[in-house]
Amino acid sequence: MTHIKTTEFKALYVLGEIVRNFEKLHFLQMQDNDREQLRKARKILEHIIYKNGYRVVYRTQQARRNRTKF
Repeated sequence: MTHIKTTEFKALYVLGEIVRNFEKLHFLQMQDNDREQLRKARKILEHIIYKNGYRVVYRTQQARRNRTKF
């Protein structure tokens, strides 16, 4: 088995997308135990991103609209 020294950027990008999708669960009803498990999973994914020198960026609706205007 080969040991990889760095995590590929594409993998980190996908993890960032997953972390951002956790926001969609915020307003949904869930059991406390399920919510806690999701919080832990999100923290683990964020840690992988941060330890590789990146951060998760959350864009607002306004920022998305401004980006698409010409």
